[in-house]
Amino acid sequence: MKIMKPLFWILLIGVLIGLLFPSINGIGGSWLTIEVEVLDSATHKAIAEATVTLIPIPARRPENVDPYPSIVKAQTNTHGHATLKEMFGASFDSGTNIGVGKSFVLCEASGYIPAMILLSEGGRFRFRKFLFYKQRQKVSLLALLKKQ
Repeated sequence: MKIMKPLFWILLIGVLIGLLFPSINGIGGSWLTIEVEVLDSATHKAIAEATVTLIPIPARRPENVDPYPSIVKAQTNTHGHATLKEMFGASFDSGTNIGVGKSFVLCEASGYIPAMILLSEGGRFRFRKFLFYKQRQKVSLLALLKKQ
């Protein structure tokens, strides 16, 4: 009986540590949602019908991810918002590391000078997981376009 009490506590502490600090590692692919807002640089008003294009240039791509990523396009709505979604190479541990490399978003609208926005200066995004909480794999960008 004396041995059962310490074993119970050791088991309980082990389970809690396992839940708090999962160490499941791996590589593969993960979807990234990119929300873009396009505004006029002078007035800060939304630009409707702007074309937003994701040009994926990943650092490296695992075998199970298409080596020739597609170019994804979308049009902004009346509020100047557009959403793009693409799969990038990723690694998994206590969160998700998505490698976007030198990928960028090109924003174009009639009467405006096109703008290019780099997705990430560091070439990757990290999204955390903790117990039942998981960050949405979403990035928000703001494009300010100048009139020609």
